[in-house]
Amino acid sequence: MAEENGKIEQVVSSAVAEIMDGQHSTNHINSVKQYIHDLILSAQYELALNILYKLAEARKAKTTNILWIGGFLKEIYFNEDASSLKTSFNKLLLDEIVFYYLKSCKLYEKGYNIVRDEIKNLKE
Repeated sequence: MAEENGKIEQVVSSAVAEIMDGQHSTNHINSVKQYIHDLILSAQYELALNILYKLAEARKAKTTNILWIGGFLKEIYFNEDASSLKTSFNKLLLDEIVFYYLKSCKLYEKGYNIVRDEIKNLKE
């Protein structure tokens, strides 16, 4: 198990470096994307959120148009089974969800206003 975790951490680190380099689709990035999808399906939201945080930092540093990071964050944020993690969503993660809504032209979805209001509440 420890060896598997080490491999996963290595793939995540490589994906983060690739995103920071402006890449969108590599074997590492695609593997991490699938891994996060699998984590969400198996209700391992906290682990998925930790990885997504690293990816969001990398995406924001390079301002690439990777929308799936925000899409996965949105999925966790609005999942009733993961509601205890809502307090873990800081401005970076909420901004990533807003970025997803903006770039995917989904401003009409009610979630957009909910997340936007949550960001305003963080500032107060």
